[in-house]
Amino acid sequence: MAFAILYLMNRRTTKENNGNLKTYHIVFPYYVFENWFELLSEENKERKKILKAPLEFDFFLKSLAEYFPYRQIEEILRILAEYKIIPYVLDYTTIWKRLQNVNNKQAMNMPRKKSNKLLKLTLVLDKGKNKIVSVQINIEDKNNVVSFTYSGA
Repeated sequence: MAFAILYLMNRRTTKENNGNLKTYHIVFPYYVFENWFELLSEENKERKKILKAPLEFDFFLKSLAEYFPYRQIEEILRILAEYKIIPYVLDYTTIWKRLQNVNNKQAMNMPRKKSNKLLKLTLVLDKGKNKIVSVQINIEDKNNVVSFTYSGA
């Protein structure tokens, strides 16, 4: 269930304070990113307004919104798009609208897809400047790990 995904996400998220830097560790199932276009085509079949991202992605956004303001979420999505984790970046308004429509009842009804892969993000933020300093992106399954590192300018 997607509700269990949010609970797992929140339980596995930690915050380490180190002077002016904060480090966040975020874990989320990778099936949403891996099957982006398949999920999106299924959801757009019966809709009048075409979606830019699958509905399951909203729960990832909701998890990020618990810790970050919308502008930082937009920056995180920009980094994920740069490394081809997601196909494109949602703008601030789209993020805001999608987060307004997410509720826990939807999360409980959403079926969970089987996937052994996990997306693990380690974000380092500068508290004083409120900017992302670096992001470590790991896509992990049982056999291997694909890793990317982003360093802010």
